[in-house]
Formats: sequence, structure tokens, C-alpha cells
Amino acid sequence: MYAQLYKRSISITIDGTLIASSNYRVAGKGGTWLRFQHVNGVSIRGGVLDGQWTALWKCKNSNKKNCPTGATTLEFIGSKNIMISGLTSINSQMFHIVFNGCQYVKTQDVNIVAAGNSPNTEGIHVQMSSRVTIIHSKIRTGDDCISIGPGTNSLWIENIECGPGHGISIGSLGWELNEAGVQNVTVKRVTFTGTQNGVRIKS
Repeated sequence: MYAQLYKRSISITIDGTLIASSNYRVAGKGGTWLRFQHVNGVSIRGGVLDGQWTALWKCKNSNKKNCPTGATTLEFIGSKNIMISGLTSINSQMFHIVFNGCQYVKTQDVNIVAAGNSPNTEGIHVQMSSRVTIIHSKIRTGDDCISIGPGTNSLWIENIECGPGHGISIGSLGWELNEAGVQNVTVKRVTFTGTQNGVRIKS
């Protein structure tokens, strides 16, 4: 397990529920609802993040052409020594939690909820990151419970309840000619319930 003693210079405790705007067209063009970029030592504990964006799912599922792409609920970019514990994320427009270009991340006791027919609502997405641990969490989505993108190295996934959703996916990979590979991924004690797949590699 890739855990260590984290240096935490910023500690955030959410006591209650943060609710996004109900106007999905505003947030859906912004890319991310909550973003941390180039930070070192951030911990987020407890609370609920309510994307409140089921209306966007309906727009996409109706095949309308003017639907926005949607926003990620919580994203860390180029950061290290990150801890997320006891957080609940519901009704995200797209990805619930993203780690992009991060090192030394621990996510535990996280609860992620989206309807089984909600498009592109990945639970946790990891890419270009190393030493990431995801443990003791429940993830119910309309897409991958955990998706693993290019450049991921040393990812530990254990004791996860996944479903509904598409399972745990490495990829999609191979979109670019000289794309960074994925190495050293461990998946242990995962329960899949009502998922399209278990663990898969998409290329």
C-alpha cells in the first residue's frame, strides 16, 4: 500500500453539504467545480458535495445536440501529499474526483453516488500520477467506478464496493503515438455488484 505520513499544510473539514448551482449550463462550461492546482499537503475530511446536475444527464440521454460537456466535481492537478477522507460526492455532471499529475495521494472512506444511467460520471479518475492509494470506499456510478489513465504508476486499490457502473478500467489507452504507459497497479478485495465489467484494460 502506497501510504506515508503526509505533510498537511492545509486542512479542510466540510461540516454539511456544498451544493452546486442548479443551472448546469453555467457550471458545465467551466470544466471543474472545485479545483486545487499545484498544492502540497491538503486534506479534505467529511461533508457532502452535491453536484445537483441530474438535469444534464437527462439532456445527454435525450441526444440533444446543445448539451454542455459537463464539469468534474473535485480535481487536483500537479499536486502532492493529498488526503481525502470521509467525503461523499453525489450527482456529479461528469467525473466525481480526478487526480492529474499528482504524487502521494490517499483516498479512504469515500462514498460516490450517481445513477446507473448517468453518462460519463466516473467515480475516481487517476492519470499521470504516482503513489496513489484508494481504499475502503463505495462507488456507484453510470461509468467506471475507478478509471486509470496514461502515465499512472504505483496505484493501490483495495476494499472497494463498486456498482452499478462499468467496473475498474485501465484506459482508454493508445490515443497518442508516444503515450505514457501504466505500471504497477494493484487491485485487491473489490466487490462488483451490477457492473458491466470487473477489471479491464481498454485500448
